[in-house]
Amino acid sequence: MTEAAAAVTPAAVTTAAAVISAPPDSSSFINQIPEGSRDFVATKGWKSSADILTSYQKLESVIGADKVVLPKDGDVEGEKAFRAKMGVPDTADKYDLKLPTDATVDQEFIGVAKGWMHEAGLTPRQAQIVAAKWVEYSGVATAGAATAAEQAAEQEMLAFEKEAGNKSDEYKAAAQRAFRIAAKPVGLDGEDSAKIVAAIGANKAMKLFSFFGSMAAEARYVDGTTGGFGGFTPEAALARMNQLKNDSAWRDRMTRDQSGAGPEHMEWKQLQQATARGVSP
Repeated sequence: MTEAAAAVTPAAVTTAAAVISAPPDSSSFINQIPEGSRDFVATKGWKSSADILTSYQKLESVIGADKVVLPKDGDVEGEKAFRAKMGVPDTADKYDLKLPTDATVDQEFIGVAKGWMHEAGLTPRQAQIVAAKWVEYSGVATAGAATAAEQAAEQEMLAFEKEAGNKSDEYKAAAQRAFRIAAKPVGLDGEDSAKIVAAIGANKAMKLFSFFGSMAAEARYVDGTTGGFGGFTPEAALARMNQLKNDSAWRDRMTRDQSGAGPEHMEWKQLQQATARGVSP
């Protein structure tokens, strides 16, 4: 046996075999990675290219399960698939909106709104949020508008009373008389009077009704029956005029009213018009 051969002992053979069959050194793998990505690879714990491939396959399977592809313009089928993936209902009526039970909701409008939501592609959750916010806003807006209207009406009534002065109660009574004699017989009620007030304001409404009321005093016929607008006969008008001439309190109110537009003046003018149709006072 040569000296070189003698040096190759069984232990040395075992060591060499172990080195040859050993897996690749991880430090050798990391050196194959671009320097700028080595920290990222080390953080992930990848020791070989097989580790990277396995990680990518897992990532793709996870993303693929919930992946939503945005459709391009004009892609009808893609749009359908996208909406289905997002949970948009097939038809607008399938939106099950939960609205407050104490809210005043216009069901016809809700139906229209569902159509808008469906056209926009809202998910059920998005539609619910929009509906709830709308109900909340409309309730606040309605309450605010009602409060503002009430405050405006109060201010106008104060203006009316200030302008009318000590004849305020008389004008109010005349307005009530006009409504009682003329409005109710034709089917008007409190809601209608509220609409009139809302349309032209409380001040003008009071003046309007008090004017008509002064032109339509009740119980003006000689026989004691109740008259209405233009309901005086010439004889009844003459009788009423004679009665008023002897009413000192009525005459005093008419004299104090320099505007010429108070109930007494209006009544007198109406009586004059009635008597002009056939009887002289």
